[in-house]
Amino acid sequence: MYEVKSSMDEHEAILRCILTGYFTNVAQVQGDGTYLNIRSKEKLTIHSTSILSVVYPEWIVYHQVIKSNNHFIHNGSQIDP
Repeated sequence: MYEVKSSMDEHEAILRCILTGYFTNVAQVQGDGTYLNIRSKEKLTIHSTSILSVVYPEWIVYHQVIKSNNHFIHNGSQIDP
């Protein structure tokens, strides 16, 4: 039988796992409040409904980009470079 463990205190380990798969989806904040993908140089915007739009962390990793009139980051997390 397996022991069930919680990952509630493993935030850094979880983010490292996410970064392993999404290393191409890392972006850095720019002076105008937008983000620049470090690989594709695509200009991105955090959607106004995201909690990240309040804090604007320097570095983020994101799941996907929703393309409309802007390129909006969807499902992002702050990371420490």
